[in-house]
Amino acid sequence: MASTLLALLATAAAVSAQGGANQAPATNCAALKAPTVGNATVVSLQAATRNAVPVRATNGTRLTVSLCDVNVTLTHGNTRDRVRVQVWLPLGEGSDGAASASAWNGRFQATGGSGFQAGLFDAALGPAVADGYAAASTDAGVGTMGSFPVQANTTSALTQQLFTNFASLSVHEMAVVGKALVEQLYGKPAAHSYFTGCSTGGRQGYMEAQRYPADFDGILAASPAINWDRLLAAMLWPFSALQQQFPLQPDGSGTEVPPCVLDAFQGGVVSACDALDGVTDGIVTQPGACKFDPTTLVGKAVACSSAQGGGGGGGGGQRGQNGSATSVTITNAHAAVFSKILAGPASPDGKALWYGLLPGASPTTLASTTQNGTAPFSLAATWLNNFVLALNDPRSNFSSFGASMPAARNRLAKKSADTTAVANVQAYTNIFQQSQSLFDVQIGTDNPDLRAFQAAGGKLLSWHGLADQLVFPNGTLDYLQRTIDLLDANAVDSFYRVFVAPGVQHCGGGPGAAPSDPLASLVQWVENNKAPDTLPARKAAAAASNSTVAANSTSAAITRNLCRYPQMMVYGGSGDGSQADNWKCVAGPNQQVIAQKTASQTTPLLAVSSGVSNAVSLKAGVAFVILVQVLSAVL
Repeated sequence: MASTLLALLATAAAVSAQGGANQAPATNCAALKAPTVGNATVVSLQAATRNAVPVRATNGTRLTVSLCDVNVTLTHGNTRDRVRVQVWLPLGEGSDGAASASAWNGRFQATGGSGFQAGLFDAALGPAVADGYAAASTDAGVGTMGSFPVQANTTSALTQQLFTNFASLSVHEMAVVGKALVEQLYGKPAAHSYFTGCSTGGRQGYMEAQRYPADFDGILAASPAINWDRLLAAMLWPFSALQQQFPLQPDGSGTEVPPCVLDAFQGGVVSACDALDGVTDGIVTQPGACKFDPTTLVGKAVACSSAQGGGGGGGGGQRGQNGSATSVTITNAHAAVFSKILAGPASPDGKALWYGLLPGASPTTLASTTQNGTAPFSLAATWLNNFVLALNDPRSNFSSFGASMPAARNRLAKKSADTTAVANVQAYTNIFQQSQSLFDVQIGTDNPDLRAFQAAGGKLLSWHGLADQLVFPNGTLDYLQRTIDLLDANAVDSFYRVFVAPGVQHCGGGPGAAPSDPLASLVQWVENNKAPDTLPARKAAAAASNSTVAANSTSAAITRNLCRYPQMMVYGGSGDGSQADNWKCVAGPNQQVIAQKTASQTTPLLAVSSGVSNAVSLKAGVAFVILVQVLSAVL
């Protein structure tokens, strides 16, 4: 009975998602008509034929394409929001706007965003159209810079609508618009529909699987910023850890942990744990097995630039003159900060609140510092000031945050509401819990019940770099484990797989090999039922860095076949360690990465999921807060 209901729900969602599927097909770009989009109203539709548009294909090839460029503006009721949806429809070379079967591969691809941006537009649409897809992007009504206007009324209909758009609705409506326009222009619906995104885009993909399970046949969600309310609060933990160890003074001064010291600790991690996989190449392949003790570096002198030197108050710094080098001696206080960053946020009684960085990930982004005090990661600072604290501190509601970053950083480096909010463990815990209780229902994207998505025949493919310095990989693995707990491992494996990329940073970069064409693997899974056991990955040859962290890093091109979690990658024992054929995936402990807690943490990290249902009841009916312009960051 339950499975029948799920199938019916999936079918109903599929019918709803077709939007304007009943419209008569057009054969020319200029003849496209506004589709029907659920509860939204189409304010305008503009369509124009564009020829010789320069784009770059997924494989890096540069080429020019002809396309039908459609911009649709939506609004919702009397909220006065304006949502832009842009759809690029491939046409034949030198087209006059007529549909071309040869230019279109028969598929539709919706694309995701980054930070507080709901969509990336040309940057995402170009590669998709170059590969033959009809493609779409949306701004959710907050523009290309993620702008939420100030409202005098905290329950403003516009404010609430914009956040709903960004959190959950805009990608669904983009799917409805895109599919309808595809059918109009080409005279038939897309044979298959896909979503692709990383970070915020990854979160959007998971939200689609959870709330609109029939929108897409396949979802590619990389480094997903799911568990958003906890993730954004956890991004503040390194900033809090710095303040706990080195409190800021009333005038905003204080002793930071210089980036060179954090780099030295990361280099120590690599030296201690690089060879666990059988090859010394600067890549920590098995962070869950890494046992690095930061105190082993106490007393070591680290060479830094004069701008990084620090000094006084336990910093151990000796500043140079006129840009000369300086040295910093690592202290127990420095080691304590680094340990806290890796351990992740914890309450005053030592219970884990969420995850921290994995060994091998750079701590300098989230634990960013300036010469005169700490400067928290901008996206996390935005979330703290303009979302969480907006309920209690009207002074935090300033609209110039994104436009005047230096001023914002100066303000954050002083003892004002936003700084003292996380200055100690109890204060931080309060902020973490408030973020979760107020925002999880709207944007948490942490519901593990994917049965409707499974019933609709959807496939969800994720990959996450284990050296991700922004979005903690354990959050993705936590979600996978909770989905398995709800269903079972075999059922989940049939439609949802997660691959881990050792040494790869947020959405790419770092010493490791990132997936070269994961969408191709997803297409094979969806259309030919060939489920991927590994993901081909590659890193191009690059010049070696002079930094401490990269001292052991390979500068040669490397290839890997990324393993499906919980398998882990090990060297076969012979052959060139830079080549994928000499590595294999072996069964690992089910929590080989997740096992990341300190002795003081008495509650297993996975136990945080047990509070989800209670958190939902707390958040029902909470009035939304004043939102202001937010900074678009690389999330």
